[in-house]
Amino acid sequence: MCKTFIYWGRKMKKSSRILSTGMATLMLSSSVLTNTVIAAPAKGEDIVKVSVFSDPHLLPEEFIGNKGNNYQDYVAGDRKMLAESERILDAAIDNILKSDSEIVIVPGDLTKDGERESHELFASKIKKLEDAGKEVFVINGNHDINMPDGVSVKFVADGVDENGNPKDKVENVDSILPGEFKEIYKDFGYEQALAQDPNSLSYVAKLKDGYRLIAIDAAVYGETKEEAYKQQTGGVIEEDTLKWVLKQVEEAKKAGDEIIGMMHYGLLEHFEGQATVFSPYVVENYKNASTKLADAGMNYVFTGHFHAQDIVQSEKTANGNTIIDIETGSLSTSPSPYREVEIDKRIDKIKIESKFIESIEGIENFREYANKFLEDGIPSMVSGLLIDVVEGLLGGDSISNTYGLENLINNNNIDEIKENTKKAYKEILKERSDEENSIDDVEEKIENTSEEIQEESNINESNQEVEVNSQESSLEENLTDDNNNEYLYIDKSNKAIEEVFTKTNIKNWLTKSIKELETASINDNWKLMDAVTYCLKQVYKGDEVYSDEIKALQNDMLNSDITGKMLATVLKKNLKELQGPNPVENVVIQGAVGMAVDDLLKEGDLESTIATTLSGFITSLLTDYQPGDNNIKLYDGNELTAKYVVDYIEKLPSKITLSNREKVEIARLLYEELNEQDKKSVTNINKLVKLEQDLAKLDERGLRFLHLSSYSTGLSSEDGGVAEIVKYNKDNQKMYLVNGATKTIDIVKINKDGSTKKDKSLDVSNMIKDFKFGDITSVDINTKQKLVAVSVQEEDYTKSGAVLLLDYDGNLVKSISVGIQPDMVTFTEDGNHIITADEGEPREGYGDSKVDPKGSVSIINFKNGVDKAKANIVDFTKFDSKKDELIANKVLLNKNTNPSVDLEPEYITLSSDGKKAYVALQEANAIATLDIENQEFTSIKGLGFKDHSKEANALDAIKDGKINIKTQNLQGIYMPDGLASYDVNGKTYILTPNEGDSREWGDYSNVSKVKIDGKNVEVLDTSKQDGVDEDVNYLFGGRSFSIWDADTMTQIFDSGSDFETITSDLYPEYFNSSHKELELDNRSGKKGPEPEDIKVGEIDGETYAFVGLERIGGIMSYNITDPQNTFFVDYINTRDFSGNMQGDLGVEGLNFISESDSPTGKPMLLAANEVSGTVSLFGLSKNTIVGDEETPSDNPENPGQDEEQEPGAGQDTTSRPNESQGNKLSDNTTTSPQTGDSSLFGLSVVGIAAVAGFVVNTFKKKK
Repeated sequence: MCKTFIYWGRKMKKSSRILSTGMATLMLSSSVLTNTVIAAPAKGEDIVKVSVFSDPHLLPEEFIGNKGNNYQDYVAGDRKMLAESERILDAAIDNILKSDSEIVIVPGDLTKDGERESHELFASKIKKLEDAGKEVFVINGNHDINMPDGVSVKFVADGVDENGNPKDKVENVDSILPGEFKEIYKDFGYEQALAQDPNSLSYVAKLKDGYRLIAIDAAVYGETKEEAYKQQTGGVIEEDTLKWVLKQVEEAKKAGDEIIGMMHYGLLEHFEGQATVFSPYVVENYKNASTKLADAGMNYVFTGHFHAQDIVQSEKTANGNTIIDIETGSLSTSPSPYREVEIDKRIDKIKIESKFIESIEGIENFREYANKFLEDGIPSMVSGLLIDVVEGLLGGDSISNTYGLENLINNNNIDEIKENTKKAYKEILKERSDEENSIDDVEEKIENTSEEIQEESNINESNQEVEVNSQESSLEENLTDDNNNEYLYIDKSNKAIEEVFTKTNIKNWLTKSIKELETASINDNWKLMDAVTYCLKQVYKGDEVYSDEIKALQNDMLNSDITGKMLATVLKKNLKELQGPNPVENVVIQGAVGMAVDDLLKEGDLESTIATTLSGFITSLLTDYQPGDNNIKLYDGNELTAKYVVDYIEKLPSKITLSNREKVEIARLLYEELNEQDKKSVTNINKLVKLEQDLAKLDERGLRFLHLSSYSTGLSSEDGGVAEIVKYNKDNQKMYLVNGATKTIDIVKINKDGSTKKDKSLDVSNMIKDFKFGDITSVDINTKQKLVAVSVQEEDYTKSGAVLLLDYDGNLVKSISVGIQPDMVTFTEDGNHIITADEGEPREGYGDSKVDPKGSVSIINFKNGVDKAKANIVDFTKFDSKKDELIANKVLLNKNTNPSVDLEPEYITLSSDGKKAYVALQEANAIATLDIENQEFTSIKGLGFKDHSKEANALDAIKDGKINIKTQNLQGIYMPDGLASYDVNGKTYILTPNEGDSREWGDYSNVSKVKIDGKNVEVLDTSKQDGVDEDVNYLFGGRSFSIWDADTMTQIFDSGSDFETITSDLYPEYFNSSHKELELDNRSGKKGPEPEDIKVGEIDGETYAFVGLERIGGIMSYNITDPQNTFFVDYINTRDFSGNMQGDLGVEGLNFISESDSPTGKPMLLAANEVSGTVSLFGLSKNTIVGDEETPSDNPENPGQDEEQEPGAGQDTTSRPNESQGNKLSDNTTTSPQTGDSSLFGLSVVGIAAVAGFVVNTFKKKK
């Protein structure tokens, strides 16, 4: 027999998730997507299978004796099958050996009461599991360590009594200490431990790759034999231990491991009021501990202790996290359950099967035997429960004492007590016709006795001799004074009360009263005993049933005072059981008790309290918190419904990637879990199908990133300019990095594993004589010429810049003067030409006294050798006469300005044959085409505008602290920065990252602001610009990348709203943040994510575009093999979102490295990040994660670190990819083996007496 619980968890991980429902392969139906594999089976190494059993309470069979009187007394109040415990354990082990579980965990109470022989026997039995290849892990419970004498015992046969019944005697045996527990179980957790808590027996162990077990010791016990009295039924995760556990959770999360928690005590309440009524069964600090563990990342914990089969999920914390407490019933108590668990961390899935022992040696039909054993013992357990409820209400050894005698006395009710006792005694005198005592004598004696009571009640607490502590576990042990006389405590010095409230008297009084109540009928269908018995049996089994009959019972109990009146009647009826040697004293005490009962009756308190108590108890037991205990399926804590699936699909991103494919796969699995009727209600299934089709395409033609390392210059700047442009040299496997902050070129070796080591830094600022160095802007490498070209600008922005030609080691070969402000330099592939984009910006502004240099392109020709090479500068003068034509073609120009000075070349890409250069004129929103051989521009074509009123071009244009991507009546100006080109079937295409750029020089600015929804949005000041409509609002940039026909500049593709949609989905808390601050929506009113650079690479026959985002950071990749059918592939971001200016920030330049050129033997991408001063190194692959089989670095302590460098001076760092990014109720008394340590669920009597506190403090308030 088995029942199943499946849970799919809350948090998405950034690993690839493959779903499994037991099928070899999950296929879409032919009506949806024919012959497409959507989800492969989960890999065996990604799943861990665990067997769980708890509370075996093993006692060797030779310790049972002849099942004599003492043994029978023990099991009468504690329904553990001790005599069968060894055979039950053997059966469980045999069943687990037949299962496919790899791990076995046992959450405590391994033995009856910590007997050394029991522990040694248990360890020998579970060794069979380890011998079979299963790993076994245990943790201690409250019955396992340093139990007091009288608790750790064995039963020894001692003949028979006069009736022929077996007799036995009890002998103390040795109970182990904490250190001995670790030694006995060294092979079952402690020697395998990665770490052990110095303050407890807690430990953490690696189960298999990707999984860790954290075993938590919350038991309370003494460290030495002399401290055995410290042992308690209840538990607490001490502060130091909790800190240790949280640290271990953090370490596990850093390692990417799923955490399996294990502890003996409940971490959560399993029914309402459990922490009050049954406080020893939930850790004392459960609210604080469960919240912290949930927020730290522990998703579930396996527990025991309460002997019930129950699973409960916490409410969400303030941070939105939950934790599941999976409680397993006792193996030694019917129905003797154990669990088989399967965990797949990739999808946060946990599948639980509840199984039960069906037969043991010598008992074939064990289930029937065990059920009868439990059922036979329940009445005595219920009697104990009810007795303690009543005793708690009326005083005595209760937790609350709210309505007890002591409370009445201390609240100066002595006069009322006197009057009641006088009246009561007068009645007794009349009945007895007692002629010897006059009324006056009686009143005098009562007065004296009452004064004695009053006097004693006022004694300072420090001088009182308190016999019984409210934290003690049992009436039986706590009601004996030094002379071995038994008394119920009210005040030991009060002789009158002592003589009446003896253990025997109070037990007789309450027992007789309760016995009458137990057999009373509450309604036509139920007796009280039957009702409570029904509830308890269900709790043990789990999945409680809330039947109509129980609902009717509760209604009758709540709306009728029958239960309370019956109890009040029988209590007063049986007051005569409270008899001491002095009749007057008897009357005083009986009168006081009568007064207490009457006091409760005055406003119906007793009736309502008792009725509410019993009804509430039944409600609590049968109200089963979510999730279920044995058979239920949940995702994210919710029942699976068609609406839930619809909502889940609706929230799926419009663009799917290989790295977040799990969302689509989970949606499909959820859909398939629905029945056929509910599936028809999933109205948006077509969205899921489209995403699945995209996934199928990605599987075939997609691309994967692996962050190999990040090289750091040791500098960073909020304004950028540190690590700007990077180029790779395949000849020496080094990258050359422009560092504008230090005016140097860093030469850095890339190792085979993708780590880095700095070679040198070149100071280029003094390489040219009589040249005032202003800035270093770009670098390129040509292996045919064996040259490195570096563009530098003059300090005077009106003067010509230069190109430095260096050898691979950085030695100057030649410098060549070029146009003004060279911003980019590139070689033609054949090495015959160098071309620079000379920006010519008016850095002091516009006006008669200001200089606006001409923008140009410089062409350096090497046909006659390097020594004779010089630059020919090509500008735009010939277009001055064609200004109107340019404006008509949507080329943006400043009003009253000639194109020759207004056009500012930003970037260059070359045709594949090296004959043409395509030049980005960013501020003009145009592309110029240069004939390299003839050294002239042949065309300038405007790129037009992007219509944001179209759904495909929706954007978030408003900085309001929210994500609000929608259509707007705005036009976007593409204004590309970087450029790239590639050929398809002989045709050239241009790729543009549509960043946008304003002109702000001196006191000039072409930025204006308009109000949209009450917020400022930056737009182009159309009054200063030709080529635009003055009545239209134009945004800077297109927030996208585009593909253009190089001949006509017709747009073939635009990524539309992809960049904002994707980043909002993956990083909702940091959407449109800037590169220097983690402020949500910070850049929405400006240029959004700002695509900066773009590169093209071919991998395994597929062509990809890589687009760097300057602001939020990261790189988008698209498959552009067919430009007409371009599709999004992936996005990776290695920024550290834990704080400002962390990780890789401000992508400025990209460099693709082909497989044949790569130092790793696989394609790579380098990303220079100008704000963080770092270079991110990525491995690229179509089908597998690059580097999975490689060691990240030869130096595992600091991968890629140059050991000879000073800290901060160009250090190399390697990092993994960003992962998307009340009072304590104690029990310190001994418990005799005759009565056991529990009357319900192993609960101590005093523990159950907490019902009184719960009743008065909770249910009475409701009244």
